[in-house]
Amino acid sequence: MAPLALGIAATMVSGFIGFGEVSIAPKRYPLTLARSVEDGPARWYLEQNCASHHYAVCEVLGNDFPTGASEFLWGEHGLRYRASPEQMDRIRAEESEIVLRAAQAYPYTQVARNFKNIGRQLLHFGLAGTHFDQPLALDAEGKPYLESLPDPNSWVLNVVEVLSILATLLSAGWVFWSFRGLLDEARTLLLLVTAGILGNAVICAVFSGVADRYQARVIWVLPTVCLALTLGRRNAPAIAGAATTPPGMTQPVTPEWPARTTVAVRQRPL
Repeated sequence: MAPLALGIAATMVSGFIGFGEVSIAPKRYPLTLARSVEDGPARWYLEQNCASHHYAVCEVLGNDFPTGASEFLWGEHGLRYRASPEQMDRIRAEESEIVLRAAQAYPYTQVARNFKNIGRQLLHFGLAGTHFDQPLALDAEGKPYLESLPDPNSWVLNVVEVLSILATLLSAGWVFWSFRGLLDEARTLLLLVTAGILGNAVICAVFSGVADRYQARVIWVLPTVCLALTLGRRNAPAIAGAATTPPGMTQPVTPEWPARTTVAVRQRPL
């Protein structure tokens, strides 16, 4: 629990220093709303209810919503460039209401899209979009952006990506083949790792979006744990033998216990 507690504390402190807001997601973009807009339910719900509910997002975008999450948030006609700070605060406050009502209005579509996105997220854990060096530059208006340059070391990323895919496939096969023969503690550990990987995919796909970096940050745990369990099983006999073999001897010594002694006890009659 310590890393989780430290991570939450560091996030809240940085949010308070940067934005004067005690929150684990200060000044966040409405990612869940953008995901629902791209999936369909939130977009359909807003198109039907903007005139009657007067949501802040309707003030900014009218009744013509971008169909993609990236365009909805960061596109030229998205929230980043069109919404004022006051409107963004209102959009954050109204986000959960819009997403929940949209899910209630189109439950089957929302559930189907969620399962589809979760499946895609489980299979996407590469290094897409990763670069060794992207210098920060300014455009004509003085706004910063990351400049794209040819990367002569991109082959390193390709090799790492191929190795990560192979390691994950081999680990999944090893777990399927060896699971029943493992100790209870090892099986519990593998189930915990699987739950963590699946939970990460669910949270990211439902509340944010499908991105390689989301799953890449946890998928490495599976090959690492499988390797540790394999080495542990191979070294178990040697460790057990070393525990009973004195230094300088090759065979374990069987301890000699003293012969059982029978002691007669004279009982005094009552």
